[in-house]
Amino acid sequence: MLVERWSRQRACRRIIRFMMGLYKLNMCACFPEIKRKSNDSDEHERIVARPHPGLLDLIRSLPSQKEIRVRYLRILPAIGAAALALAACTSGSTPADSTASAEATQPAETTVLNVYAAASLTETFGELEEIFEEANPGVDVRFNFAGSQDLVTQLGEGADVDVLATANESTMKKAADASQVDAQTIFVTNTLTLITTPGNPAGVTGLDSSLDGVKLVVCAPEVPCGKLTKTLTEKLGVTLHPVSEEQAVTDVRGKVSSGQADAGIVYKSDALAEGDAVDTVDIQGADEAVNEYPIALVSTSTKKDYGQKWIDLVLSPEGQALLSEAGFTPAVK
Repeated sequence: MLVERWSRQRACRRIIRFMMGLYKLNMCACFPEIKRKSNDSDEHERIVARPHPGLLDLIRSLPSQKEIRVRYLRILPAIGAAALALAACTSGSTPADSTASAEATQPAETTVLNVYAAASLTETFGELEEIFEEANPGVDVRFNFAGSQDLVTQLGEGADVDVLATANESTMKKAADASQVDAQTIFVTNTLTLITTPGNPAGVTGLDSSLDGVKLVVCAPEVPCGKLTKTLTEKLGVTLHPVSEEQAVTDVRGKVSSGQADAGIVYKSDALAEGDAVDTVDIQGADEAVNEYPIALVSTSTKKDYGQKWIDLVLSPEGQALLSEAGFTPAVK
């Protein structure tokens, strides 16, 4: 095969040299010895051969326009044949070479792993994504972060989901009762805290009278963080008067950090994620109300192998350490 390829390349080089010779011949035959000289942009003068005896003989020896056309027509078939031969050389690769070239240029197929997760997992799952994709080349993890109840609703409506992670067990139970998920595993727990605008200008001290007259935002009761807020306030005997109830804990964070609200009740992990954008005020007795986060494979998933690898990463020491740093309490010992 190497000998055949070398012979073909040598033939191609010969044809190229032949075509270059024809090109030079054609240039000599077709262009008269007249040059243009420009001293400025407006004036041009034609420089022609002066009547010198030697030059006159040379001029007389030049072919006429009719002879040029005849010569040009004679070499056209040769040029065409050479061009066809050269094209055959450049495209004359072996089937094996063509196949290898096509395989080399064809992009690798990407497997998309769809993970639906509670909004409070946005930052930590984003960090785990980098670890997972590095360990599994060709896999693209794509998230949908929202309120857990919205995720389960979307799943029931036929959304393409491979892994589901919710912020409480009752929401996951709805998916399990509908046979939409496989066995579930608790991977972290979370508790509530208060956040305020930087410097806490409203002077909030906890779930007490300091909230009177304060623009407080909380999660809606149907959202896991809202349900947990309701459970906690009932246990503490506190009645809240929020100005807004949000469909996701990240919306509560956003309203406080942007200054639209004075204070909000969020998960400890969300307070930590906001950093200096908010101040944190601990809630006395917050440990009396805890949300457990379950994770599960979706029953209809066609990528359960990668889905299980994602769950394994979340449950691994590395995954649990990241979740702990983010303010969650690891459930895997």
